[in-house]
Amino acid sequence: MKLRSVLVSTLGVAALAQFASPVGAVSLINENFDTVSTGFKSASSSVGSFFTVDSGNVEVIGPGFADFYPGNGNYVDLNGIASGTLTSSIFNLNAGSTLSFDFAKNLDGGTFVPIANIFFGGTQIGSVNGGDSFSTFNYVFNTAASGELVISSGNTGPYGVVIDNVNLATAVPEPSEIPGMLLFAGGAFMLRRKYLAKKAK
Repeated sequence: MKLRSVLVSTLGVAALAQFASPVGAVSLINENFDTVSTGFKSASSSVGSFFTVDSGNVEVIGPGFADFYPGNGNYVDLNGIASGTLTSSIFNLNAGSTLSFDFAKNLDGGTFVPIANIFFGGTQIGSVNGGDSFSTFNYVFNTAASGELVISSGNTGPYGVVIDNVNLATAVPEPSEIPGMLLFAGGAFMLRRKYLAKKAK
């Protein structure tokens, strides 16, 4: 009989766990830098709608201005005259949230391989080495997190990783599933309550 009690309790917990499972997403950052004027951006400058140059300086590159990757609109070299850092405002993320961005390198650096480091909430979540063509960085937050998104150059000099198409999305449960989940959890609770009442007689 104890097994049945444990099973009913487990069903309730499972329902609540399912309730917390993220199956949708809300975009928090969606930045391609195409509306940003090309050129060097110094500390405290805004770069697009979501980022500020936190330290050093960066270079916005695009059509008509040192465009290494035609057809991609504008993109940002994390090393302007020297290494720079882009920082977002503070965001609260649920487990299952995602981050992605495209990255390559400033081709004027020749064979030099630049580095960029990625942080969220003060914790490093990745790093990339810039190549001769765009690749994509992807990261999934397995637990809830809160803080700023920081993308920082990891090398000195004027040639850095270039980034584009930054997307940060927080996971949310599907609203249409919530009533069913609550009903399932409530049913499990009532079964266990009925069992305990019967046992007490």
